[in-house]
Amino acid sequence: MKIAITGATGFLGSNLTRALQLEGHTIHALVRDEQKMEGLIEPDFFVTADINDHDALTKLFTGVDAVIHTVSNFRVVKGTDESYYQTNQQGTESALKIAKACGVKRFIHTSTI
Repeated sequence: MKIAITGATGFLGSNLTRALQLEGHTIHALVRDEQKMEGLIEPDFFVTADINDHDALTKLFTGVDAVIHTVSNFRVVKGTDESYYQTNQQGTESALKIAKACGVKRFIHTSTI
């Protein structure tokens, strides 16, 4: 199965990437910082961008069977209310809309809420 993972360098995303690759799945990964990819199994395809980058998400989601959305901003740890909203609310809405437009059949959303 071809799976796109948002937040692929985070705790959950990196572990999912590793486990799914070991099971033989093809991984498309969204990463914000390529330097954080050290220690990961290299994804089959990756895009370096923010979750609100429409063109990057379209490129990432095109041709995949499923999306696992793990991007989140922990309000307590970093950022302002606005950055929390842009990442967690707008980013998730954007990812859902683009996945639908790209014909993705499965969308798994994880949340810190």
